[in-house]
Amino acid sequence: MAIKFLAGIDLGKNELQNAVVQNLATSNAPASPVTGQIYYDTTLRDLRVYNEDDGAWENVGQYFLPTASTSVLGGVKIDGTTIAITTGVIKVKNGGVGTTQLAADAVDATKIADNAISEEHLDVTAITGHGDLGANLASGDSLLVHDASANSSAGGLVEATIGNLQSYLQSNLTFTTNTDVDVSETNLLARLAAFDSTDTVRIGDSGNDASVEIRGNLTVTGTTTTVNTETINLADNIILLNSNLADNGTSTDGGIEIKRGASGDNASLFWDESASRWVMNDGTTSYQIPTADTQRTAESVYDLASSLLTGSAASHTNITATKDDANDAVDLAVATATASVIGVGRVAAATGAISVAVSSGVFTVDVATAAADAEGVVELATNTEAVTGTDTGRAVTPAGLTAAINANSYVTTLSGTESDLAYTITHNLGTRDVIVQLTDFGNAGTDATYETVYAEVKRNAANTCVVTFGKVPGTSQDYRVLVTKVV
Repeated sequence: MAIKFLAGIDLGKNELQNAVVQNLATSNAPASPVTGQIYYDTTLRDLRVYNEDDGAWENVGQYFLPTASTSVLGGVKIDGTTIAITTGVIKVKNGGVGTTQLAADAVDATKIADNAISEEHLDVTAITGHGDLGANLASGDSLLVHDASANSSAGGLVEATIGNLQSYLQSNLTFTTNTDVDVSETNLLARLAAFDSTDTVRIGDSGNDASVEIRGNLTVTGTTTTVNTETINLADNIILLNSNLADNGTSTDGGIEIKRGASGDNASLFWDESASRWVMNDGTTSYQIPTADTQRTAESVYDLASSLLTGSAASHTNITATKDDANDAVDLAVATATASVIGVGRVAAATGAISVAVSSGVFTVDVATAAADAEGVVELATNTEAVTGTDTGRAVTPAGLTAAINANSYVTTLSGTESDLAYTITHNLGTRDVIVQLTDFGNAGTDATYETVYAEVKRNAANTCVVTFGKVPGTSQDYRVLVTKVV
């Protein structure tokens, strides 16, 4: 997106710095150009200027390209001594081309003829001059080897991939079998059965980097199972304790115990067989868990409600709550209102912008008139008063504010012609102190971009201004003119 200037720009002989000429491909050259119009052609990579006499875009450089010399940049002179052209081919003579004249990877296979490099120029120094690969050999690497079966006239050099090397090693290397490390099922079972209480079997190293998966049932017949881990994931949704208790055996308590460390004695949750209850123990005291809601008496609920309303932590300082005589409800009492406390009764009189008086049970409310330094009631200004803008005792409504804004601004549509460059805008705002802005309005709104455009604006009188274009807008181009009074 670009900002449109519809009149010439005079920089007053100041520099145009850090400017970029419009970049376009040859196929997208500007339409309907005029003499002197320029752009940078990204296809041809040169600066183009339009010449109406020739009706064509031309290379700016063709007018200013002198012959190159030791002190002047320009075209190349072919002198036949250092550079020659033979049948359309440019050749470098005498000293030839050194390594400093060749870019990296400039010479590839298409530029080297067959047998152009003799063996005296391709020896061990072609390899020893490079860095050591070290341990960085990768699957995509290749080796250059001499193939004894290749045509000797071609030098016998061929590419060997890592895959070729692997295939050769697999087919030609012989490994000696060590029967002591044969991990067959028979050998493994025999070794495992030989372990006794003096042996310790470990899986993984000290870094605990092994995962063991047992596909089947695990039975531990020892008396103690120790698991040193922080997370245990079990698929079973019910854990059975006392599983070794016979169906007709003597029942015992069962549950879980939690070690609390420095926080206190261990806590526990267990089933108490003697009471047929679940019991919680915080390390000091045991609490039976009720098995039904009826085990909390109604009286205890009333006691709790009264405590929450009137206890030391309650904030209802003007409300008292007590159990009634039948101990089946809570009685609430509200104190009588005073000048400083809310309660039952009349309110105290208030003074200020709004004053309240109480007499014989009748409230009298008085509201003062608002002023610049005092609160009170205020009258609303009319739209005319808002537009005038001089009243200091009335408040402006949204409608009045809109009227004031509209009275200090003006908008119109400027329709172009085939010949006019200047247009007089009559705004009747009564001052030259106005801001004038133009926006693209297309053709009566059709294809309008509403972008801000720039033309020459002259405030020639208090109620008019003149908009002048550098080029005739034409009958199919309209603009919206926005004028705002500065007050």
